[in-house]
Amino acid sequence: MNSKMMKSIFRVVEPNIRIILAKSNKSLANFAYSTNGTNIGNVDFNFVKRISETKVTDKLLIDVRTAEELQETGEIPGSINIEGDVLCKVLGDSTSRSEFCDLFGRTKPSTSTQLIFTCRSGKRARKSAEQAIHLGYTNVWVYEGSWTDWQTKMKELN
Repeated sequence: MNSKMMKSIFRVVEPNIRIILAKSNKSLANFAYSTNGTNIGNVDFNFVKRISETKVTDKLLIDVRTAEELQETGEIPGSINIEGDVLCKVLGDSTSRSEFCDLFGRTKPSTSTQLIFTCRSGKRARKSAEQAIHLGYTNVWVYEGSWTDWQTKMKELN
């Protein structure tokens, strides 16, 4: 692959993140690859809706907005709230499995658990996903439209 083609495929977002745009029959999927080989994928409304409607233990929807924001707007059903500024402490070694369970009512995720991050629009969710990768999590995703997309699409359904 020549360098012109590489430049058209890769776009540097941050020093250690590259975006690969892969076109499928139905949509354009974004995957960000960090330098350690772990990727951050994007999920859409339908994927998050399925998770919110079922009790799953192998996936964890994490809203990184502040508690005040959640009170003002609401939250996606089935999500837990871990504010962005304490995410590393909560997902890292500082919080034991039992403390996590006491705080959130569910088992602390393993490094292979699918983590889906959400916020208001997706920016803080992506930053949190990058932090999770640095903590050693390997199955990390972002709901790009986050709460804004969720609220709009739920109104369309009703």
